[in-house]
Amino acid sequence: MSGRAIDAAEAERYGIVTRLCEADELEEKALELAETLCDKSPSGLYLTKEVMWANLDVPSLESAIHLENRNQVLSANSGEMAEAAQAFFEKRKPNWNQT
Repeated sequence: MSGRAIDAAEAERYGIVTRLCEADELEEKALELAETLCDKSPSGLYLTKEVMWANLDVPSLESAIHLENRNQVLSANSGEMAEAAQAFFEKRKPNWNQT
């Protein structure tokens, strides 16, 4: 709220960033994160991002919980949820192309 600049270490302490790396490692670390995200449910990622932005403007915790509940219902009824569960039990990565 002060508008002052903060360095990367302070941003990490506040939870504004999730990890730090050296400049020469940036591309490698970004690709690792992208690969991790690609293993997740495409619609789940979309809905999560959508609700994170929406929650910036919600008037109450109750409203935020309703948005998250909506996402849970949508996700639970998708083919992606079934594929994620099956992949987990079969100890393999999900195949999002078949959902």
